[in-house]
Amino acid sequence: MKFIDLSQTLSPGIPLASILPRMSSWTYLDQRLGDPVNCQALLLSEHTGTHCDAPAHIFPGRAAVDALPADAYSGPGICLDVSHRAEGQGITADDVAEAEARCPRRITKGDVVLLYAGHARRWDTLPLGAAYLKGRPWVSVEAATFLIDRGVKAVGIDFGGPDPLGSELVIHKLLLDRGVWIVESLANLEKLLGKDFYFLCLPLKIAGGTGSPVRAVALVRESE
Repeated sequence: MKFIDLSQTLSPGIPLASILPRMSSWTYLDQRLGDPVNCQALLLSEHTGTHCDAPAHIFPGRAAVDALPADAYSGPGICLDVSHRAEGQGITADDVAEAEARCPRRITKGDVVLLYAGHARRWDTLPLGAAYLKGRPWVSVEAATFLIDRGVKAVGIDFGGPDPLGSELVIHKLLLDRGVWIVESLANLEKLLGKDFYFLCLPLKIAGGTGSPVRAVALVRESE
């Protein structure tokens, strides 16, 4: 198997929703100053960079990330090309069905479905990265319902959230309430189109966490 990295690099200045604290990092220990080791300190929210959402993110009292199984966000993967909806449009159920028809296999129960919209190309540090926060696609109620009805385990996207900007998070609520977990701000999904792969996504085990930054990868057979 070979690994394809699907995670954005965490660093100060990466694009984040304005309501979240900006990520900061600083040198905490430095051997050049006589410390025994080198160490950085980090300040960041649970929803920074490539990250997952737990039910507690939307529903107070529901499962936090540390209460979910270790494999909650991982499973057999299928990547659907919906990149024609990359400019601030809703991804429809027809878009999903048509993209599925172009894949070498069909969505099956327990799959992790990754939606490739091509939006990750806008990812950059600020100020250029401000483009990542604008004009992103979103997932329609019909598309989310289509995936729920197919019994998918999780949905991953290469943009910052499945809902339209400024909305009341209807898609977050719909997916998480039905036990379909969410992974946001993935990268390199174009490398998975037409491939059979296993999606591996492990959150930090944060007590009471409403989500977590993740290192997401795809495991693909060497021959593909």
